[in-house]
Amino acid sequence: MYPFNPNKPTLYTSKTCPFAHRTVICLAETGVDYETIYINLRDKPEWYPLINPASKVPAMRLTSGDILVESLIISEYLSELYPQAGLMPEDPFDKYRIRIFIENFSANLQTSPYVLLRNGDNDSKHAKLNELVNKLHQLNKLLMESSPEGPFFLGEKFTLADIATFPFIERLFMAAKLLGMSIENISGLERFYQWSDAIRNRPSYKSTVASYDELAASYKRHIPK
Repeated sequence: MYPFNPNKPTLYTSKTCPFAHRTVICLAETGVDYETIYINLRDKPEWYPLINPASKVPAMRLTSGDILVESLIISEYLSELYPQAGLMPEDPFDKYRIRIFIENFSANLQTSPYVLLRNGDNDSKHAKLNELVNKLHQLNKLLMESSPEGPFFLGEKFTLADIATFPFIERLFMAAKLLGMSIENISGLERFYQWSDAIRNRPSYKSTVASYDELAASYKRHIPK
């Protein structure tokens, strides 16, 4: 058998995993009371495949005994279960805008922290960072087109568009710093920085994000030796 709380949802998570962080932010926004069980991703418990046969986090056990997997699907489930949190708008076109933004991000920037770290030798890291900065300029353009005033993707509304994407950007900031580089103060990314600052100052984000040291300790193994 595996551990769980029979009286409230149980979240199986990792503090440094960006996918899991999506769900944790959503839970914080909804105000749901839940149990947290941390999974060591490098030494997973023998019982964890009973929760998720793919052995990935997050996973969430409901009090009904049903188990939810896949961070984006769990996040959408929570947004529908708690519509008062406003994580997904009612307007169908705004829902489309959020989903296409997440899809675009997933195709272009979701793997960026790992890509940068795996090219962490001096010969290739600067070239790879320049490639990623070009993609950040495209992200800046998308944010401007969606809401020039900001601060979030849908203006004043904090939604799944922000929750599903920024945990990976946080890790990109970390990866650049870990390699002795930076993606701070780059001309032309003003809307991107406004977006980043607004999310970092959101209580649901501030209270759940891992520290730089925690992230660096987890991710430095991706740097070639």
